[in-house]
Amino acid sequence: MPRGVFRKLRCLADFPPRITPTTSCGDALLFAAAFAAALPYLEQEHGIRMIEAQDWQGAAVALTVRGRKITLTLHNVYDSVTVSSALLREFAIDPAGCPGPAGSSAPTVLERAIPLTVVHCAR
Repeated sequence: MPRGVFRKLRCLADFPPRITPTTSCGDALLFAAAFAAALPYLEQEHGIRMIEAQDWQGAAVALTVRGRKITLTLHNVYDSVTVSSALLREFAIDPAGCPGPAGSSAPTVLERAIPLTVVHCAR
């Protein structure tokens, strides 16, 4: 895991915690980066074949792992704040691998994690 991610861990571990949409997003990205680093061990030791993510915070895992089966359970309609490419780079996440919908200048975690294709139906 890149050193920058560990620096983020110190920054996000303030007590008492200041919970804001931005720190919540940073926490989710930190979790995703840590999970990606632990995944080879989990696969080797426990035979992980599928990843279950919950809500937009868990969906951040899809930004860090490729070629794995990921299921997503959404318990509410909330999503993260917008996630800039610069913020993703701070957690060693390549924004090119999760660009979000075409034409979106500031996609959220779910928009980056779930590639959707809009189909227009003729009437």
